[in-house]
Amino acid sequence: MSLLEWIGESYNPGPVGSVTTRRERRARKRGVAIFTGIVALGVLAIPYLLVLDAVPEPAGVLVLMSLGLGLYLITGYFVRLRPDTSNLGWFGGLMDNPFRYSDDINRLLLLFALLLLPGRLVATGVVDLITALRRPAAAV
Repeated sequence: MSLLEWIGESYNPGPVGSVTTRRERRARKRGVAIFTGIVALGVLAIPYLLVLDAVPEPAGVLVLMSLGLGLYLITGYFVRLRPDTSNLGWFGGLMDNPFRYSDDINRLLLLFALLLLPGRLVATGVVDLITALRRPAAAV
C-alpha cells in the first residue's frame, strides 16, 4: 500500500466485497443432477489417471493429491467470494487506482473467486448427484 493509497482511502473509502461461508441449496431436477454429477466425477478422474500414468509408485502421491483435492473442493463448495465490481480500479480493473487500496482487495477477491470456481462447480455436481441418488424417484 502506497502513501497515496493510504491518504486517498482515508479521505474517500471505496466499497469492498464480501466473503461468506454459507451454502445456498437450489433444487435441481433429478436428471440434471445425475448428469452434472457424472460429468463432475469424470473431471475428478482426470488428475488420478494422469498420476497413475506418470508416476511409477503412485500410492503416496495419490494420498496427498486426494487430501489436497478434497480440501480444494470443500473450500470451493462452502466459501463464497463476492468482490465489489464497481471498485476494481480504473478502466474496469485494467489499471490500478493510485488513490485507493480497496480496489486491490476487490481484485484479489476476484482472482480467488475465479480460482475457486472449478472446485465449486465440481463439488456442486457431486453433492447434487449424491442428493439425487438418495432421494426417491417419485419425489422429483
